[in-house]
Amino acid sequence: MIALVVAAVVVAAAPDAWSPPRDGAASGVFAAAQLFSVGDAVFAGAEPDAVLPRFELSRAEVGGGFVFDRVAALVVRTEVVRSAGPQSAFGIDGDSFVPRLKLAYAQGRPSFVVADAAVVVEARAGMIPSPWLSRVERHLGTRGLAPLESERRTLFVPSDLGASLAVTVADVVELGVSVDNGEGNNEVEQNAGKNVTAVVDVGGPVARVFDDDVVVGGLGLYRDGSVGRGAARDHRAAAALYATHRLAHVVVEGVYGLGHAGRADDEPVLFDVAADVAIVPEVFGIAARYGIGTDDRNVDDSWTQRTTVAVFSDFGLHLRDSRALRRLRAWAGAHIDVADDNAGLARDDVVVFVSIEAAGATDVVELFSSGAHP
Repeated sequence: MIALVVAAVVVAAAPDAWSPPRDGAASGVFAAAQLFSVGDAVFAGAEPDAVLPRFELSRAEVGGGFVFDRVAALVVRTEVVRSAGPQSAFGIDGDSFVPRLKLAYAQGRPSFVVADAAVVVEARAGMIPSPWLSRVERHLGTRGLAPLESERRTLFVPSDLGASLAVTVADVVELGVSVDNGEGNNEVEQNAGKNVTAVVDVGGPVARVFDDDVVVGGLGLYRDGSVGRGAARDHRAAAALYATHRLAHVVVEGVYGLGHAGRADDEPVLFDVAADVAIVPEVFGIAARYGIGTDDRNVDDSWTQRTTVAVFSDFGLHLRDSRALRRLRAWAGAHIDVADDNAGLARDDVVVFVSIEAAGATDVVELFSSGAHP
């Protein structure tokens, strides 16, 4: 059975939706917002033929916060979600949209010099970002098409309650560790265990092309975790390679898990590669993504694959130096989903889409000029 989906308008996040901006005043406020709105029509090869057109608000987020002297910061980001999930009998006022916190953390970011090398220490506490998704997405150029496979397959969740510490040396090596509940932003803590995650990101410029650096690097992560009332194991090992430039991005991701979604014996595996290049800057570019994975590698014929091909345009707008609108991009392309017999999916899908990605974010804006202070 083949399904054809035509998707319309998607507005996505700024390139870094996880952290306070680094530009602007040393102290002040900042704001950012994103929206994903989809219209699609599903043509299902059933008897009789079924057509299901719909419009869906899949994501709406707004965020902001305060920065003081570029050292201390408070970050809050909210999202709108459906009040009823796929397994819910009913929601709030039918199935209305309700707001909830996605990120809410305090941050300290002191910096100093050791042996002529700049060292930055970043400590966070509260509803903190995923140590994996927040780092890999820094190098991803196709977030407007779809989330990383590791997020789409729920091997990593966007945020959780906890604390993190990261040390960056010479803007080349970053070492991080975090401790969080392990239940994500959907559940309260349900067991005595905590997720402990260690991550390393090593990368830097290797060449200069068209007046911009080519940055090459890699990431590695290991998580010792548990989830649910039974403290089911939920471990992860992940690695990624990236090469980025203002006009092109390539990211390769691999994840292996012991335990998934409360099932301690499952061993999920995935591989994901994403690439995009601007053929004519701000006018025309191409992108491609491929992901393959399984919820449990011990189950035969349980793999699913997603291939995405797309073209994009920034309408000829040069937004590199914009301090408000960070991106306005049109996409057109197709997702092709293929599932093995034991993958738990009823059919293969072809998703044809036309979308708009837009992002707005401010720099840090000083509340009062120096002359206005009492």
